This record gives sequence, structure tokens and C-alpha cells, in this order.
Amino acid sequence: MENHVKFPVTEGWYELFVRSNFSWDDIERWTSLEEKHEVTVIHALEMYAHEKAANNKKPHVISNLPTKSEFIDFLVKLRAKQVLKKRTMLVENVIQNINIFY
Repeated sequence: MENHVKFPVTEGWYELFVRSNFSWDDIERWTSLEEKHEVTVIHALEMYAHEKAANNKKPHVISNLPTKSEFIDFLVKLRAKQVLKKRTMLVENVIQNINIFY
């Protein structure tokens, strides 16, 4: 999947990432690749948080998650890299709902 992802990632790529049982290592790796990978992760994290909050679907447990404060620091840096307001807002939503991941 990593070699095939393309814009717009909202046409199924981030959903596929969520369904791939991603790990923290995947999140870190993808956000260090190209913009399309980073955006996929942003949308995937937001979708994961939304699904878990809705309780209508039970997303997998993300393996190897860092501490909550390390995750927040990571997200703050990710948010700072974003140019588009929509992406900034998605990352902010994940930060505001960080407890859902733990």
C-alpha cells in the first residue's frame, strides 16, 4: 500500500490504512515519507478517533503507542507542519480526543 498511495487520500487510502491494523511504528514511518503519506495518517487518526468514540465500530488497539505526552508532542509537531487549515483542524481534533487512544 505504501508504494501505491496517491492523492486524494480521501478516496479510500486513509480508510485502508486504518483497516491495516497499523502500529505506532507505521505512523512514525508514514509521517516521515511524502506528503501523501503524512496526510493519509492525519485522516486515518481522525477516523480512528471518530470510530472509537462512536462505539459503533471497534478499531484495533494501536501497538507500541508512546506515552500520552509523547503522542501529544508528536501531534503538535505534525500540526505545525500543516499548511492547509483543514489538516490542522483534523490534527487538533485528534489532540483534543487523545484519551480515546488510551
